[in-house]
Amino acid sequence: MLRYWLDTSVSPFALELYGFPDGPLAGMTMFGIVEVNGDMLRVDFEPGPGGAANNQHRPTAFSDRTLSLHRVRT
Repeated sequence: MLRYWLDTSVSPFALELYGFPDGPLAGMTMFGIVEVNGDMLRVDFEPGPGGAANNQHRPTAFSDRTLSLHRVRT
């Protein structure tokens, strides 16, 4: 089961995804930043060894690898 931790008290938000059961991310944490702006969500992640003590892997700014998601209203 994939788990997450979110801190909305900082800007951009801090997000961690962990609990990858297998594959290249098994035992790893995806340290990310998140920005919500209207109908757009931007996320950027860097993998690192599991555990909050390793959050130095978290990006400090959005990069050319940033994923932008746009909300579709139906």
